Amino acid sequence: MDASCVLVDSLSQSRLIIEPNFGCVATSWTVAGDERLALPSARDAFLASSRTGGIPLLYPYANRLRSDTCEVAGKHLDFAVIASLKRDPGGLPIHGLLLRWPAWKLSRRGENHLEASLRWHDHAELMRAYSFAHTLRISWTLSGDAATAVLAVTTSIEADGGVDVPIAFGWHPYFAVDLASATSLALPRRTSIALDAQGLPQRHADARGAAACAGLASDARGSLAASSESAGENQDSLYALDAQANAGAPPAAAALPGAVPDALLRTPPAPGESHRASVTNDRITTEIDFSREYRFMQVFSPRGAPFVCIEPMSAATAALSDGCEMVTAGETFAATFTLRSSAHARLLA
Repeated sequence: MDASCVLVDSLSQSRLIIEPNFGCVATSWTVAGDERLALPSARDAFLASSRTGGIPLLYPYANRLRSDTCEVAGKHLDFAVIASLKRDPGGLPIHGLLLRWPAWKLSRRGENHLEASLRWHDHAELMRAYSFAHTLRISWTLSGDAATAVLAVTTSIEADGGVDVPIAFGWHPYFAVDLASATSLALPRRTSIALDAQGLPQRHADARGAAACAGLASDARGSLAASSESAGENQDSLYALDAQANAGAPPAAAALPGAVPDALLRTPPAPGESHRASVTNDRITTEIDFSREYRFMQVFSPRGAPFVCIEPMSAATAALSDGCEMVTAGETFAATFTLRSSAHARLLA
């Protein structure tokens, strides 16, 4: 297999492995030698497949589309031109085009930081499927101290190709779960979005219902103010984050009507707002903070699996099919999620 990029932070004893020749997926994040991520198989076999694991980028769309084709901002998109297009068991396109994309430009600033960029319009194959000229940038930074390891991941879309660019990407972190101990999830205040049998948002569904009442409120500091729920409940659920709590004018680039209720799709987050979730067992707590640009979250928690996924999404499932916000030509959209992982023994020491 081709060479990996290894980031290290000595204070937190953390180590991140990124695979630039395979979509820049992170295949390992260890803290004091203890693995925080999960892969579905050994590294070499995993990278030779199109499976998801570790921390993969879902771009230019997160989760599923309704079909191979869609109309976005006056452009007809046909993802079937990509022979290796990843599909779900029902045949729908899933998880974007970059899971194993090899052509990234890399730069480093110190042993704890990596930046990768992709000038989309330099690659004819990508433009055939998704004809929005732009530059995509990702940065990973490790930091922390003796008690807590921190990993920050920032994704930027630079609309530098003279056209507006859709915002519909997400990330899919796989947090390792110790099956020998009970694991619980704490989730931010949220509104459930009804999905159909294909995992797609129901057309014009009313997401405001009993499921919304199960949301966990956050206190003024943004920390969780409610107890957690069990992992491994065999859920694959989509949520809008704090959608009903936010107020303000619609985004400048208005979304089209679609499967997600219009009030949820168009309502922007409050300035400075972030969201926090966590995965906890008897040894370790790993928190994930979503910057306010991540307005949706997928939770994937298969029963009996050695992992749980809490996924930051900039748009809902099928957003390219249903309508999404755009980065205006000449501007940049950036979103960050931050992982913080602490061993309970360290905190008590």
